[in-house]
Amino acid sequence: MKRTVCALREKYSLTVPAPFKPKDSSLIKHLEKDTPAEVSVLPNGFRVMTKDTGFETATVGVWIDAGSRFETWENNGVAHFLEHMTFKGTKTRSKNELDCFFELTGGILNAYTTREQTVYFCDGMKSNIGPAFERITDILRNSRLREPDLEAERYTIFKEKEDVEMNIDEVMMDHVHLTCFPNDGLGMTILGLEENIATNINIPMIQDYIKNHYTAKRMCMIACGGVDHSDMVALAEKYWGDLPSYPEKPSLNAQFVGGDHIVEYDLPSPNLTIAWGVCGQSHHDMVTLQVIEHIFGAWERNANDKNPDSPIHKIASSINGPDGILQTLQAFTTPYHDVSLFGFYSVCSPGNNGPDSLKKFQFDVVRRLLTVMADLTEEQLHTAKEAYKLRFLMAADTTTELADVMGAKMLAHGRDIPLVEVWGRIDNVSLEDVRECLAHYIMEKPFVLTGVGTRALLPDAATFKSQIWNKDATYQQSAFGRFF
Repeated sequence: MKRTVCALREKYSLTVPAPFKPKDSSLIKHLEKDTPAEVSVLPNGFRVMTKDTGFETATVGVWIDAGSRFETWENNGVAHFLEHMTFKGTKTRSKNELDCFFELTGGILNAYTTREQTVYFCDGMKSNIGPAFERITDILRNSRLREPDLEAERYTIFKEKEDVEMNIDEVMMDHVHLTCFPNDGLGMTILGLEENIATNINIPMIQDYIKNHYTAKRMCMIACGGVDHSDMVALAEKYWGDLPSYPEKPSLNAQFVGGDHIVEYDLPSPNLTIAWGVCGQSHHDMVTLQVIEHIFGAWERNANDKNPDSPIHKIASSINGPDGILQTLQAFTTPYHDVSLFGFYSVCSPGNNGPDSLKKFQFDVVRRLLTVMADLTEEQLHTAKEAYKLRFLMAADTTTELADVMGAKMLAHGRDIPLVEVWGRIDNVSLEDVRECLAHYIMEKPFVLTGVGTRALLPDAATFKSQIWNKDATYQQSAFGRFF
């Protein structure tokens, strides 16, 4: 299928405003009531984004365009280690003094590290936002970074790693990333290699990471709730106006590599993921791919809120049978700057079925997922769009969540995206767009197959790959013919 339409869409990247409007024009006046975010940029490139919601509470913090993907195998884990070390006190304040301030003012200080971002933020009363932001600045710019704290934190991070490794979903996604991006920082875990946590990460390594990645052009202040933009800009200028702008952010060009990986795990129900490399998070096709994610949605065998009309429910109902082999089935999209992941995750229980029957079942589930789009209706597409909009709104239900959405937008797209434009972009997705994106990114394209569980209960990757695009199967032939 030709890509003329999607090629033209490059000018409608999420980094720039697009002319799309909601199809229901009566919604425009309501969507325009959403408080617009204000954005300012300091001379050194440090950005400030605020949204005044009129609340008595507020969230303020610093969002940093740096995470584990900017590491190497030698220092993998340093970004997360740094996050832990910043809470150990500063050159002028002890850990106890910092903790007491937030406890006495009713505030909550928190932080997290992802593959592409590190975030430090505080929730509290709007009257305390200034002093709270000054303390966030203090822990970021004046952290004391002492050897005794470093050694003590090794044990804490090891315990955290043990907890993560008990979560099969986390284990699965770590191995999915490693298999998809074996030659890039995106393939590394956030917590880091065991030997790095145990001995390799040191104070100079942490200081070097700060120097290279905590620079003005890669950082922004996010504030929402009862906040005034000019006041926040003044705080940013006071505390961050002298931060160096360089070095520049490293260029990102992760290469998705098709492959397979089985993680031997003593599980009664094997977990299987199939993932494709798709466009970066600012490409307009990302909206279509997230609509596709909502077309499929998620299905849980024991859930009470199943939608009988959803494609994923119909697949599960038609293929599951009386034994109830399928336990969980869901689509996912994981966006990154230069390349993202789209795929499906399933959990199957063998029950009384032998390994061969279970493997065939897993294969049939994926094949049916890949052919369902050929019979997609306008009604199903509309339902998916509405679900996407609802999730978008619910993701910004509190100032904490709203700040996270604002920070993600600023780091990913360099701007806020008004609700009118968001609704317009979603409404603009057509059935043809959906099929075109599937043909361009998914159909007959390399993928990664990752399994976690008993090896005997998981499909052979070579056989799986050789048969998945086989157009000889009757239902496969008729459905795939509509894509090519």
